[in-house]
Amino acid sequence: MMCFLRVLVAALAASVVSGLEPTAYTASGKAIYTAPSGSRIQVDTANQESNINIRLYAPNGTLLHVFEDAGGSGGGGGGPLRRQSDSNGQVFASLGANNTLQSFNGTFVVPPPPTTFESQIMLFGSGYTTLDQTGAILLFAGVALQYGGSPDQGGPFYSGAAFAEFPGLGEYAIVTLPDSTEQLNVGDSVSVYMAFQGIVSVAGMDGPFYEYLTGFSGPNGDQLPNLQITQQVNPQIVGWRVELEGAEQPSDWPTAPLVFKDFTVELTTGFPSELDWEIEGGSAVDVDFEVVNGDPTNVEIKMTFPDAAS
Repeated sequence: MMCFLRVLVAALAASVVSGLEPTAYTASGKAIYTAPSGSRIQVDTANQESNINIRLYAPNGTLLHVFEDAGGSGGGGGGPLRRQSDSNGQVFASLGANNTLQSFNGTFVVPPPPTTFESQIMLFGSGYTTLDQTGAILLFAGVALQYGGSPDQGGPFYSGAAFAEFPGLGEYAIVTLPDSTEQLNVGDSVSVYMAFQGIVSVAGMDGPFYEYLTGFSGPNGDQLPNLQITQQVNPQIVGWRVELEGAEQPSDWPTAPLVFKDFTVELTTGFPSELDWEIEGGSAVDVDFEVVNGDPTNVEIKMTFPDAAS
């Protein structure tokens, strides 16, 4: 099995100071980088609102890439979760600034694919959001059902991805297995996780780091990507996010709803008694988001698309 991941990064505002060269580009000009499976993203806030560096490390600790000045100022001005473009929508709940996320786990069933394929790329992800000191989005990280893939490997099929988005840079990283036979099939029940690994120290860096691992579990979990994240700021929000590029008509969307079910939201102190779920950006991505069950011990979220029957 090929051991390399695809890391899709929208190279808009960042100053890339070391490491990898792009291997390809999306239709909109976003650069694609590759990195080994199990790579780690390290977010160095250094207690500043700006001058935040994002580092990409290989599993053996080798520094692969550095992006400078990833401050979350690009996410400010409209509340913590103001959308950065008209290509995403989300369902989310705040955990509170003083709580630490222990785990965010659940399953989904792969829906029927779109009836037309026009090189669209879609991510239906679950994960956490971290805010900077100004209340702006620093990153969204998690795992996703991906449709379409990348320019050199994409097609009308589903795959699993681990990813991180950095709104302050106008960038995001998508992690998936290129040229792999491990595609996700319609009707597959897929288990995903986001798990707290503990508070760790990083050589040469001030302060403790929160360490998380996100990926896929179950019989084929080791054949799907995982991503490690270390960061100096505690995650404050959990939820689901839709990212898209190139979907322009109803037939470009899955033809049945996508349901995330049996999700649990656990803190290091136990399960919260309740969570206040909010919906944002559904009309922008033509998705009807529904919170079927908001209980933190058994969350169910339904996404219905333009060409999907309820």
